[in-house]
Amino acid sequence: MNPMRRFFQVFGGALLLTYSLAAFSGWEMAGNTKRNTLPPGARNAGGYRTWHFWSGGK
Repeated sequence: MNPMRRFFQVFGGALLLTYSLAAFSGWEMAGNTKRNTLPPGARNAGGYRTWHFWSGGK
């Protein structure tokens, strides 16, 4: 087997494993991780656009 191909297979596998472990453990990169939150009454505002946003237009 080509050594360069093997290297990229191992590197890609390690990258995928690292990403999976980070996702399952809930780890996030450092920085501005403040989440945007909606005000309490925003979901009950009503209207055509809100209905499409919250229900997916179904």
